[in-house]
Amino acid sequence: MKASAVLRILRQLLTRIAQVQTFLILTVLYFIFLPFFALLFKIFKGRRHNNRSMWQSWKFKAETIGDLKEQS
Repeated sequence: MKASAVLRILRQLLTRIAQVQTFLILTVLYFIFLPFFALLFKIFKGRRHNNRSMWQSWKFKAETIGDLKEQS
């Protein structure tokens, strides 16, 4: 067997090993570390913005459409 064939086989094997390692590392990051930091962010965000609500009903000061046009 020539050295070039052995090197090619070794290179292919090392490439496969690197792909598996990359897949495992990214899977661990996505399923373990990302939810942990998302939970921490949600906890601290909830404490900081607890008083604000984005969904509030509008309170119009006018009773008719003409009065609303004059307001804006």
